[in-house]
Amino acid sequence: MLKFNIFAKFANVEHGIMEKGDKVPQGVVYGEQTHKDKAVWVTKQTAGVIKNTDALVSKENGIALGLKTADCVPILFFEPHANIIGAIHAGWRGTALEITRKTLEFLRMKPFNILVGIGPAICPNCFVVGKEVARQFSASLVQEVGDNQYSVDLWQANVEQCLEVGIPERNIEVMRTCTYETASFYSVRKGCTKTDRNISFIKRI
Repeated sequence: MLKFNIFAKFANVEHGIMEKGDKVPQGVVYGEQTHKDKAVWVTKQTAGVIKNTDALVSKENGIALGLKTADCVPILFFEPHANIIGAIHAGWRGTALEITRKTLEFLRMKPFNILVGIGPAICPNCFVVGKEVARQFSASLVQEVGDNQYSVDLWQANVEQCLEVGIPERNIEVMRTCTYETASFYSVRKGCTKTDRNISFIKRI
């Protein structure tokens, strides 16, 4: 299990990025992950999978927010002053819809206190798409690599959305591990099954 350094000093927060073979934590709340841009608050009354949701936010103890990814970008965040945690599923569609920016704005909080961990996902070298996908991202995130072939940096796209809302760069940690290139992670592009997913979670304790 991998962990972000940026959350390490906080004893009241547990989190992790699970690799193949790691024991999946119990009682985790997940969104349906429909590749959209909706965020919801999660309480202790919330049960099961939350429909039509890709981002989860909570301020209650004992709630674990989870993500299931296999090339999409898992994003965990924590605001230590208000004790708010969050988990964002940012696939390429959600990233293009600016789900990270919208979720952070959804908090209605001062951004300079928010700490963000951006986890393993498909790297720019491996995320090669056609023009119809590439055109949905700013030119600075796209590089032409062949005839109607473009690489897109999903990590940087989400970093820029954090910066756009005012989160300091020092508050953002990117775990630049490619799920396609790394055997310990599942990857849709590498042919994993529909149930094979990398689990990320964050929990207040």
